Amino acid sequence: MRHEFTSTERVAISPGAPNVVTSTIEVDGVHERIRDLNVSLDLDHSWTDDLQITLIGPDGTRVLLVSGEGGSGDNFRDTRFDDSALATIAGARAPFRGTFRPEEPLTAFNATLPAGTWTLRIEDRAFQDGGRLNHWALSIESCCYHFANDTPVRIDPGPVNTVTSAIAVSNVGGMVIESLTVTVDVRHTWVRDLQLTLIGPDGTAVLLVEREGGSGDNFEGTTFDDEATRGVRGAQPPFRGRFRP
Repeated sequence: MRHEFTSTERVAISPGAPNVVTSTIEVDGVHERIRDLNVSLDLDHSWTDDLQITLIGPDGTRVLLVSGEGGSGDNFRDTRFDDSALATIAGARAPFRGTFRPEEPLTAFNATLPAGTWTLRIEDRAFQDGGRLNHWALSIESCCYHFANDTPVRIDPGPVNTVTSAIAVSNVGGMVIESLTVTVDVRHTWVRDLQLTLIGPDGTAVLLVEREGGSGDNFEGTTFDDEATRGVRGAQPPFRGRFRP
């Protein structure tokens, strides 16, 4: 289901010394987790290269939408940020009409709960040029179920061994899985020793990671997602963020 939230509050951006302005949107009534999120904004500002614009979620997650783009050009005109856009905002020209991939992927918000205060942070990093935020909006597609197991399981430092942890999934009716992500938190020195595998109720097994990370330590809130921009292969621990398995 797609949900739209908009702020029409106009916020002035001073032409004086470098400064930061913010605008917020309150999201409520959405209880499912985020599957996809897009951002649009309309902003008057001469010399858009001065600006750095960041979206901050209710849980503090930050995604850089644009920073130092457009040179001496003016304005963002109904600019939409969407990870699936063909064009990237990097190297684009003001007034940025249309849809662009942001500087950092909005998938960072996927599988999080959208309810709460969302903040658009606009940093003007130069003197003289100013402007105004006219309006901005969030487009949130929700669909996701979330199941977790928070019970710690010890991994013996002795002989080679295998441990398991189970999650019981229920009350999903006749749902067919369209997409699935897995998040783990594993404390272990020399993570190259580890192989992590997800096994479904029908016995289907998917290898998440095997012998990566060398002598580094830990998986810290690591999310495995087929749509992540980077793969876990060759990545460095503690593997914070999202990775393709």
